[in-house]
Amino acid sequence: MTHSAADQKPLRVLWLTDDRAGHRNKAAGVMHALERRRQIEVTELPIDWKWTPTRQMLGRLGATGLKLPPNWFLRNALPDGSFDLILSSGGSTQWPNAALSERLGIPNIFCGSLRHFPESLFDVIPIPDPPREAAPFLRLDLLPSNISPDRAREAATAAFGRHDDEGVWAVLIGGDGQGFRWTVDGLREFAGSLATAASARGIKLAVTTSRRTPPDGERALREVLEHRGCLQATDWYHDRQSTPPQLAALMGLAGKVLVTADSISMTHEAISSGRPVISIQPPIGEPGQRHLDVMQYQKDQGRLADFHLGGAEPLDSVAPDCGWQPISHDPGEALGEALLQRLAQIESSLRSAA
Repeated sequence: MTHSAADQKPLRVLWLTDDRAGHRNKAAGVMHALERRRQIEVTELPIDWKWTPTRQMLGRLGATGLKLPPNWFLRNALPDGSFDLILSSGGSTQWPNAALSERLGIPNIFCGSLRHFPESLFDVIPIPDPPREAAPFLRLDLLPSNISPDRAREAATAAFGRHDDEGVWAVLIGGDGQGFRWTVDGLREFAGSLATAASARGIKLAVTTSRRTPPDGERALREVLEHRGCLQATDWYHDRQSTPPQLAALMGLAGKVLVTADSISMTHEAISSGRPVISIQPPIGEPGQRHLDVMQYQKDQGRLADFHLGGAEPLDSVAPDCGWQPISHDPGEALGEALLQRLAQIESSLRSAA
């Protein structure tokens, strides 16, 4: 696609944020995708509600709710300046996204599930499992992130002096989510399985935990893995004593990535690194069908395989039925082009209506 001269001007983005790292990462991934095709200028507006239950009420009001002044409900003042696009992810940003889009007369992008909000309030909704292929939905192959195979390699080389080391596994550990539940004993069992498989193969582990990892579970993991002497690098979320390596560097260092099954976004980030990815399933879990379908798509592509903790199959032998076929491309390239095409269509429709 060839963009007009006007498209060469920076795209001025108003980014509405909350305090959830996963939401920030999705929106940041969209901005990274746009940046691959066009210069952008970003202004961040943290959303701070005066009264949280108002969010649900405003969503149910639909178009009527958009006419109410944002300063009635938000503590934040709208930044000075003009904008071309509003972007956000996360439920607390939904109504401000739609209301400011209406108020400023500019397109908006919302990353995530709509819940009780009408789809008509948003111009682009990028998700991996849209209810249909028509606008405003945009089907994603992978959730947006700033991870790509090249970026992972570059980060690993900068941090460790090497990348794609088959003697290293990166291990991304979350916590409860998507119907899965991790107990301290479950995390301790996982650590034992990891250490056993690593010792048998001469593997070292690059391990990171997250906000959702229970502190006592993190201590159990650490106790087992440090005792077994199989750690290459670590980022213990609840005990950070120095600046840890970037997540991209940990994944880029490794020849394989293991990730607990409780987060679609964390799994998609791992797949975006270009490594084979194993999803670790705890014994306790009843994931919803949407989660299973999104994960199954990646398994069908040869990018993801399941390991069931307590099952009969050894961790180091897990592979997709079709064999490993990890990505080698930058997933943000196609997304950036698709987003700019959609925004151009919206701009053309607005001009025609005027």
